[in-house]
Amino acid sequence: MRVIVRWTCSRTGPGVDVRLARFKRVLRAAQCTSVYRSMLENAGLGTAEALASIDSVEATLERLPAIDLDDFRSFHAAFESPGSVQSALQAFQSPLEHTPRTAILLQGFEPAPGVRIMVRNWSRGLKRFGATAVAAPAHVLHELATAVESGRQEMDALKHFIVAFTGGGHGELADADREHLWRTFQVPVFEQRLGFDGRVIAYECEAHHGLHTMAERAAFEETTHRELLLTSLTDLRFPTLRVGTRMTGSIQHNCCDCGNSASRLIRTKPSKATRPLAALAAAC
Repeated sequence: MRVIVRWTCSRTGPGVDVRLARFKRVLRAAQCTSVYRSMLENAGLGTAEALASIDSVEATLERLPAIDLDDFRSFHAAFESPGSVQSALQAFQSPLEHTPRTAILLQGFEPAPGVRIMVRNWSRGLKRFGATAVAAPAHVLHELATAVESGRQEMDALKHFIVAFTGGGHGELADADREHLWRTFQVPVFEQRLGFDGRVIAYECEAHHGLHTMAERAAFEETTHRELLLTSLTDLRFPTLRVGTRMTGSIQHNCCDCGNSASRLIRTKPSKATRPLAALAAAC
């Protein structure tokens, strides 16, 4: 007997009103910056009345120019909105239905049962904690794998997964990096992309075919050169409006094999001009 399994696409997501309200908050913060102020005025978005009349995130973004990543990095202070505070801590999103004993080697996440945040001295902390899963920036995972292979780092064998944080100065995850991590730890690798404020804005599911976007936190656009532009709906301190990511690819809207209907970022080979985001972060 042959059994045919069909996935049903989930249509759940943030309400349009919530998403639009967050976008308007970001625009109000952007009005207070030296760089965005003139851009918004030229687009007819320089007043509170103009922002109140906005009824679409995507249509409004079309009225604004794109910003190169190098400019955003080099003139970071000019993009800062005075008086804005950093984002609140976020809950860790496990790629599994449950959250195993997980060590997160990055700040910005909420402590939770079975989840340990290790920002300092994580080399010794990993051994003591006995994590069965690890989440860390991509470049940190590379260092960790190299240390384990050389015998400089001792830790219990992982049993569940590795989450690699990319974007926002945390490095990128190439196929060779995935192979390195699998060879060292023998567990599945999942990518979670962060915005410049450290919030997770896209994540990889068990189908491993692109990154599901989080529409309540970010908007993505694809340029004619296939670079993906990012607009954050959460970063009020450094408003991010149509900023280049140096990530080339496409945005697909068809249902994923996992059953999630959220749009997905499908990465293509990086351009030769691309510099690692970890190196760019030093310019901030």
